[in-house]
Amino acid sequence: MDPETVGTTVNGVVVEAPPANPLYADLDFCSNPGLICSSEENREIKWIAGLFYWVSSVQTYNDEGGPYAAWNYHTELKKYVDGGLQGTEFIDAVSGIVNRGCPDSTCPVSGEVHAVKERQDNFKLVLQTLGLNPQ
Repeated sequence: MDPETVGTTVNGVVVEAPPANPLYADLDFCSNPGLICSSEENREIKWIAGLFYWVSSVQTYNDEGGPYAAWNYHTELKKYVDGGLQGTEFIDAVSGIVNRGCPDSTCPVSGEVHAVKERQDNFKLVLQTLGLNPQ
């Protein structure tokens, strides 16, 4: 971050100074990205990284000008919820983004999504655990 922005407002948010002792400052993810999944001391990192990926890449998926330009996470989620949690179209599209980079079961360049049935079953299990009734 640019220290000159501390105290200013950027995009409606006041920029705060970074903490004096940031979490995980002693871990070098650039030279050893495997630490995200292999750290026994900081096992929560893989969940933090996964959540960051979800928020920054899945929920904001954008293929502007590409074959999937019309696909929008929030629109598709709303359609799935308003439709009574019917079918697997939503989780299949999300699985495509997570696993292959596009909201399809087979993406150009990267190929087929792995473990589609297991992804569908896990999604259904999570929804049921939350007290919902996916169909």
